[in-house]
Amino acid sequence: MTKSSYWVAMVNECHVDSPTNEAFAFEMAENGCMEETEESICCRAAAMFGFDFERIVPLECSMHTVFEVGGVQFNLCDSLHFSVAGKGWSTDFDTLAEAPQYDEEEE
Repeated sequence: MTKSSYWVAMVNECHVDSPTNEAFAFEMAENGCMEETEESICCRAAAMFGFDFERIVPLECSMHTVFEVGGVQFNLCDSLHFSVAGKGWSTDFDTLAEAPQYDEEEE
């Protein structure tokens, strides 16, 4: 694989109330793993919580390994700290919480 490799995986998550399909985009990271792209992460946050995709500014995220294919590890973002219009937010992709430590300071 090259550094510009790009994969999209469809993951079926079965929840008690309803099954959902989610698409995740991955790209090769410097460490040789495939990691979820920033665009994919922001898309999930926008879809789950109703934010305008164009206004999401990712600040920090943590990744965890979801699967391995052919010896290549695929990592998915499991928590994200971001801002929208200067207001800080935090999510584990189940819940959303205000994160005032990420608010932009008013001048």
